[in-house]
Amino acid sequence: MKVGDLVRVPKCGDIADCGCFFCHYDSNGIGIVKEQAEYRRGCQIWVVEFDCGEWDLANDEGEVISESR
Repeated sequence: MKVGDLVRVPKCGDIADCGCFFCHYDSNGIGIVKEQAEYRRGCQIWVVEFDCGEWDLANDEGEVISESR
């Protein structure tokens, strides 16, 4: 994951009344990596802009669907 990449977070599935950030705002779960943030618990964290706002995402929490050049 790097700045400019397009990433997708997995859908929550059939969880009724899921209150996560993405379900709460009915997000499509696709965002663009804006900047590198600090390491947390040994993982690199990235600031990602989604259709519902910014969210901090670890490398293993999202899938890169289009790499920046």
